[in-house]
Amino acid sequence: MDQTDISSIILALDHDKDIEATREHLVDHGAQALPEMIDHFPKLKTWRARNAIVYTAIKFARRSENAKKLCSLGLQDKSKRVRQTACALAAFSLDRDFLPELEAFAGRSDPETTEDAFAAINAIQKQNHHLFMDRQETGHVTWNVMGSSIEP
Repeated sequence: MDQTDISSIILALDHDKDIEATREHLVDHGAQALPEMIDHFPKLKTWRARNAIVYTAIKFARRSENAKKLCSLGLQDKSKRVRQTACALAAFSLDRDFLPELEAFAGRSDPETTEDAFAAINAIQKQNHHLFMDRQETGHVTWNVMGSSIEP
């Protein structure tokens, strides 16, 4: 498939009722779809479409600068759902470069986004992505991202 096909899939996210099935077509293209996802992100009208884009990038968070660019776009999104998914992407990346962006949410955003940002900060500082999901640090919650290239 060429870039035109990838663009068509991305744009379809705004209109398809079965957004997950459409998103799976993007997953099939792997990291090669990320540049197109970045280009189209600001053009997507629905939060569900933008969220699907950011969610798709999570599995590439540790090995792709383009996934990290999508994270930054998502952190600035008007939708709290997209910001939440971007916080998850940042947490999974374990990239300390996201700390200033995440710290900017402290007290300046809605309470849910602030909580997600603090969870991502904690995960990054402790270099343990599971802590984004295991916010009480029980050790009983794990977060496995299908298709990522990390060791279990």
